[in-house]
Amino acid sequence: MFELRQGVADEEIVAGARSARAAGRVCFQVFAPHTGARSEAEADYETARLVDLLEAEHWTLENAAYAAEPDDRHPGAYGFLAAPAVVGTIYTFRLVEAT
Repeated sequence: MFELRQGVADEEIVAGARSARAAGRVCFQVFAPHTGARSEAEADYETARLVDLLEAEHWTLENAAYAAEPDDRHPGAYGFLAAPAVVGTIYTFRLVEAT
């Protein structure tokens, strides 16, 4: 899984996708950590950026899902679980030839 850190260059993302393809993988995942609050426009821009970069490399967006972890500060009572804290988004891309 490739981690999309702050300020990572487009070339680094493409290099990660090419490396995954060369290794014979049919899926390539990008983890985009959420640092602070982000607007829906920022999330849409990030998704569009990744799709534009990776479609040119013959990858297609298959899924985008929130990555979460339990919020231990608010344990559930009586067996109910507290809502997890969203820590990022995981984008899953699939090679076009593999679909």
